Amino acid sequence: MIGHSLLFNEKTGEPMIVARGEFTLNVDRKAKNLRITISPLPPVNETFFFIWEGTSRLLVYEAGKEQQRIAAILGDGLTVPLAGEEEIAAAISAIAPFVIVHSDVAAEDGTLTTVDADSRVHVLLRPHGGGIVFELLIRPLGEDGPGFYPGRGSATVIAAIKQQRVQTTRHLKREKTLLQELLAAGRDWFSVEGSVSISDTDVLSLQQLLELSSAHKGRFMPLADGEFVALTEEFRRKLVELRRMVERHGKESRFHPLAAALVDEALHGTSLKGDKLWKSTLERFKSSTELEPKLPATFQATLRDYQLEGFAWLARLAHWGVIRGGIRRWRTKRPTVPIESANCGRLPSIGWWQLIP
Repeated sequence: MIGHSLLFNEKTGEPMIVARGEFTLNVDRKAKNLRITISPLPPVNETFFFIWEGTSRLLVYEAGKEQQRIAAILGDGLTVPLAGEEEIAAAISAIAPFVIVHSDVAAEDGTLTTVDADSRVHVLLRPHGGGIVFELLIRPLGEDGPGFYPGRGSATVIAAIKQQRVQTTRHLKREKTLLQELLAAGRDWFSVEGSVSISDTDVLSLQQLLELSSAHKGRFMPLADGEFVALTEEFRRKLVELRRMVERHGKESRFHPLAAALVDEALHGTSLKGDKLWKSTLERFKSSTELEPKLPATFQATLRDYQLEGFAWLARLAHWGVIRGGIRRWRTKRPTVPIESANCGRLPSIGWWQLIP
């Protein structure tokens, strides 16, 4: 069943994937020692076992004689003084054919092929319930190699890629920088402010109105000195809707561009005035809702319904301008093809977008 394209979780009914799990030997430098572990630790005398990743991905592990022998030696972990670093480096070379190596100690093996690390961030989209979840990974040995969280873990990675043992050294600082750039894309927030005159001398700011509507559910909002202000039911409803979409940031209320259309709807009928950026954001949103993204003719894979929805969603976000940068590639389980020809705007160049069946 590993790699089968039509598998579903019996409990949730959502699509899922069964993939082959890979054992990893971790060598971490801690103070004056080296800590060596194998993950996952295979159960004693069990050849096959599985581990769930969420509810849509099942990893199946096969613990052969070599992996069982390594696990028997290491157990829950082995601590070695730094003085034994050369011996550990030699041991890593001997173990490398049977596990992925993630180490603070480089292997001493002239037969290993050394390659430059790929520091781009991979964005994996995976179905979860009625929506889609994101996972951000680095694949330093390329798309066929193991994945790691950006900027975390050891620098040296050794794995078998297409039956060839390959070693690379990750650029951890570069990974963190690219991750920050990716997360920063689309983080431009709008601030919203305003005021309401309740008498010739008294004025309530929008922030005060939002706080009052949060603390009091009715139309009547208590003021200082025992006074009250009465809101129309329509205006109270608009405040409630707006409060759900904005967040307090310092002294101002702000909202993400993704909520622009909802904020515009909530404030319809008020004397809201937006700047050029606000107006252009709404115009791009309206045009993006009418966009019908198409996969290029060169795409050689069949996407499931949720994958097509994810593709269309990202394409519309790119057209809207919420995610920016140069387009790269769209990757399903195996086929990876450029989609520069798709009418979907531009996707970030600092990473790969990957759909997980």
